[in-house]
Amino acid sequence: GVSRDPSDLKRVQQLLVSSLKKLRKEQTTPSVYGEAVATMESLAVLKAWAELYIKVSQDDTDNSDLVSPHLPLLSHYWLAALRDNAYLSLPAQFNTQLPSSGGTFYTPSMIGFVKSYYESNWSSLLHAAAIWVNRTKLSETYKPEESV
Repeated sequence: GVSRDPSDLKRVQQLLVSSLKKLRKEQTTPSVYGEAVATMESLAVLKAWAELYIKVSQDDTDNSDLVSPHLPLLSHYWLAALRDNAYLSLPAQFNTQLPSSGGTFYTPSMIGFVKSYYESNWSSLLHAAAIWVNRTKLSETYKPEESV
């Protein structure tokens, strides 16, 4: 869970900001630990952000400034991870429908290794994405190509 103490939330947010910057950088450079670990780390960072967003969205205090500056990038990544999960959840007979280059956070050679990571993270990502969609109503200001 996410702490209710504002100073704890601020420390968590600072750690998450540095992790988000690292995640953004890893989109262009391969991980030194391997693709499976990079996927696991990316999804863990996105899940942590999702849980923080869910918490501050339900909170009576005004902590939305902890997440709101990062929502354009986070929403893009949450939706991309959910799309990856949808592809990875397809039955085996639809494997030919998977993108040949892989997903946002996995390559085709890693499918067998990363499915469980997606399975354990998708619900938090979906919850956060649903809150974000509900709040933004996918307004004209949201343009996926500008999110990254």
